[in-house]
Amino acid sequence: MPLTRKQILRGLVFVVAIGAGLSLASCRDGSASAQGNVRGTLRVIGGPPPGVNAAIAGTVTATATDGRTWRQQVTAKQPFAFSLPPGTYMFTGTSPAINDGKQTCVGRSSITVHAGGTTETAVICDIP
Repeated sequence: MPLTRKQILRGLVFVVAIGAGLSLASCRDGSASAQGNVRGTLRVIGGPPPGVNAAIAGTVTATATDGRTWRQQVTAKQPFAFSLPPGTYMFTGTSPAINDGKQTCVGRSSITVHAGGTTETAVICDIP
């Protein structure tokens, strides 16, 4: 006995619902949990005694070993917070307050990001 139009539509709706559920499950399990977090501040350190050590505004860049980059604008009161795929990154920054933004500020070392983990760091603008 041939299927009715109603039975065919019910079957299609079921198949589409199953497919949508699988897609949502793969997004939830694949993308969000595969990221790690790096938080920190762009800081100016140094100067004549007594010196300064303060958060400043500017741009922070995370660069992966394969050359991909992520950038964020920061303020002195709003630190950076990157959500990145697992891997190794170098962090650099610039600030208009330091040599009109022409000096590159650097993180102290490379950061290894692990899925689900959080790492704290600072990007430092050294001034003489």
